[in-house]
Amino acid sequence: MDRLPYDGVVLAGGQSRRMGHPKETLPFPGQDGSLLTHAETVLKTALAGTVWVSRPYGTPAAPDVLVDESPDAGPLEGIRRGLERSPHPYLAVLAVDLPGVPPQLYAMLQQHTGRQIDVVYPGTPHRIQPLAALWHHDTLQLLTEVCAGPRRVRIIDVLAQLRTVMVPVPGSWLVNVNTPAEWERFLADSAAPS
Repeated sequence: MDRLPYDGVVLAGGQSRRMGHPKETLPFPGQDGSLLTHAETVLKTALAGTVWVSRPYGTPAAPDVLVDESPDAGPLEGIRRGLERSPHPYLAVLAVDLPGVPPQLYAMLQQHTGRQIDVVYPGTPHRIQPLAALWHHDTLQLLTEVCAGPRRVRIIDVLAQLRTVMVPVPGSWLVNVNTPAEWERFLADSAAPS
């Protein structure tokens, strides 16, 4: 698989309130590493550029870390910080709690990019996932305004202001593990014979 000429950011700045402990540290099944390591590997397999990890406000600075400057802006802040750093037209993003996303997703999304498209994300008839997507550099101004605002803005409300394309994918790619029950279900599905 040819790697795409984009940078990427793993969104790992959440507080994991519903999980009860940091999701990024959960051991990825069948691999020697965590959900964070897995997400980094997915992006590094798909992309030729730099991959950063978005971290909460107050995290020590490091070359591969993007520290949130607006602590209450949620994942949009991680996307904004990545867009600030990347010189490429699109930035690939992947939330750490989406363990089913394969590297080939980004090549599929890239086929739908263009001058008039702000965000290309995967979806099914019942779910969309803009946190495993390609975000155009032109979205930086809107995200900067939103993240600097006095209240947290839902990502779906930001998408409503942008030109987007949804690419159909299998539902298993969009499994989200936010709670212990969702994590247990993912582990059971991972262990089941295919």
